[in-house]
Amino acid sequence: MENLLLGNVIESGNISPFSCPFCGYNGSLDLMGADRFPVLRTLQVIGAGRRAARCPKCKSSDKERLVYTYLKEVEKI
Repeated sequence: MENLLLGNVIESGNISPFSCPFCGYNGSLDLMGADRFPVLRTLQVIGAGRRAARCPKCKSSDKERLVYTYLKEVEKI
């Protein structure tokens, strides 16, 4: 299960491949979850906002995918 939960770990500056358990999207999560605050990008605030949190296709959050994966793989629901 650990490998499933670490699917979008950033290694050496590159975003690793991503697979959404809800919609089946396969690709990268190179979109920022904090785009609703353009000032963060304009001022180039380092460490502000969440990165790579939403699936680009179905918009599920990282927390929703984590709970779903836990229930499916561990609790067998």
